Amino acid sequence: RSTPTLGQLALKRRFPTAFDLRDRARRRLPNFAFEYADGGAGADNGIQRNWDALDAVEMVPRYGRVIAPPPVATTLFGKPYAAPIGVAPIGGPGTTFPGAETYLARAAQAANVPYTLGLLSGIDVERAAEIAPDVLWLQLYRFSKNDHKIGLDLVRRAEGAGVQVLVLTIDTPTRTTRPREVKSGIMNPFKLTTRLRMDAIRSPHWMQSLRRNGIPRFTSLAPYMEAGLSIAESAAFIRRESGGAF
Repeated sequence: RSTPTLGQLALKRRFPTAFDLRDRARRRLPNFAFEYADGGAGADNGIQRNWDALDAVEMVPRYGRVIAPPPVATTLFGKPYAAPIGVAPIGGPGTTFPGAETYLARAAQAANVPYTLGLLSGIDVERAAEIAPDVLWLQLYRFSKNDHKIGLDLVRRAEGAGVQVLVLTIDTPTRTTRPREVKSGIMNPFKLTTRLRMDAIRSPHWMQSLRRNGIPRFTSLAPYMEAGLSIAESAAFIRRESGGAF
């Protein structure tokens, strides 16, 4: 285990828990970006059930026996990792913070934990493989049209890029209602309104990252779309093409 740097120790003192980071994000991000990442379906009952389930797990120390933290390294699908947890796929991390995929991939590679690139992320699988070659997993949605042409080509690209694991994702058959997104001004299909623009301008850190990384696009699926499609048109393409069986 490497020794933490002074910078890492300073961050741990400022943000000792995930809840401290969450409060920081609420203050730094545009409201729509925070609500997109932090909210769930309906009245957030599913999120609350998850928290309740985690809080119900009790870790009881074995007094007088354990003199150091137990090892947490594990092997998943034949590959060793530093921990049995990793980064799950998120619909569009770049909406929450432009460039988030790059930051998450680098962090996972450094920590040697799985990083699952979401299929709708702002970097493609080939770029993710350059950043996190040892820990990259890929989310795969259903694209059953034309004899699974898109899905099978994504599998081919994943194999060529050296992806470790495919994460087959079976989603709900219809889009769930997310009231917090609606209240924040996010529309379906997405549209960059004046309200969202003004919300973003009030977050200089978010805007700086947007300038560095550009507007998030569905880059992994770009080869299957016509060139020059808008975000809304790209989202419509994905809705048309996705679905069916694996």
